Amino acid sequence: MTWETISPDLSYADPSTLRFPGGPIHSDNTGVEVFATVFELTVSPHDAATLWAGTDDGRVHLTRDDGVTWTDVTPPDLPRLATVNAIEVSAHQPGRAFLAVHAYRLGDASPYVWRTDDYGRTWTRLTDGANGIPADHWVRVVREDPEQRGLLYAGTEFGIFASFDDGARWQPLRMNLPATPIMDLEVHRGDLVVATQGRSFWVLDDLTALRELAADPIVAEARLFTPRDAQRGASAPPLQEVDLTVPEGLPAGALLHFVVAADLGGLRLTVLDAEDREVTWWATGERGGRGLPSTRGFHRLAWDLRYDRGNVKAPPGAYTVRLAWDGGMNEAELRVVPDPRDPDVTTADYEEQFRV
Repeated sequence: MTWETISPDLSYADPSTLRFPGGPIHSDNTGVEVFATVFELTVSPHDAATLWAGTDDGRVHLTRDDGVTWTDVTPPDLPRLATVNAIEVSAHQPGRAFLAVHAYRLGDASPYVWRTDDYGRTWTRLTDGANGIPADHWVRVVREDPEQRGLLYAGTEFGIFASFDDGARWQPLRMNLPATPIMDLEVHRGDLVVATQGRSFWVLDDLTALRELAADPIVAEARLFTPRDAQRGASAPPLQEVDLTVPEGLPAGALLHFVVAADLGGLRLTVLDAEDREVTWWATGERGGRGLPSTRGFHRLAWDLRYDRGNVKAPPGAYTVRLAWDGGMNEAELRVVPDPRDPDVTTADYEEQFRV
């Protein structure tokens, strides 16, 4: 194995950051205050010869010829000696990228996120402390949804924020996530995977609703989002003491998402089969697992794919989800698909099981 140098020193190489503090007698031998390194290196998914490099002393460089030449593309308002913690290259446009920068170790807790659409020739700062991310929530990572341009996720010292308008405004995406430092984010198979500092890994299942809201943010009174395909099969842990293959709190069946613009009465959610026959339902004010939230905000309900009559599981096929309220209604198609772990089970097998 051989290595080849592909860049000069891309940092400021400030001598004050390159020596141990305290002098030769009382030196801080942990080296934590010694810096001026390439802290983040990102290869463009559009072109392997295009690399973005960010340093922990506040510089950003770009090469588009596999390291032969480098261009300093540091945003003019990026604080000197701040850490370029993450660089995200957009899946939607080659010259589009985002920076997540923090300077809390310099006594500056401000959130710093920038976007460029022209390979770093110009930058737009997306966080000013007043557009959703608080002024003392420094940012470690920003990701753009690979399916929906302009849908952004930011991981801060105190939780996750989302932007549905390319960073113009941000709002919390915490839900049941603890208030904890977010170290990294990754969109994987339509889910948002979260790495925290000391509070484990978390997954926000099914980003379909967020993507649809970013594409069309209009909500009149209430709105039902398109459900993701629901798979047949067991999703609960097997009958054994320890099962590491099933995450804690994994929702089973179909995830049904809807949003309410203002507190609304008389809300009813119904699942219908291909013959327009009622399979199951939930409604505002009901009890015993039938209750449906109707307060302002975003709501999610998990259907276990079971019919009300007979408690049998729905066979694979197309179903209709209907959200109705006084004066309005939304419908969306839900597809139930076979268990991919058992391809030998046929459609006829599922139908026979349903009839029995």
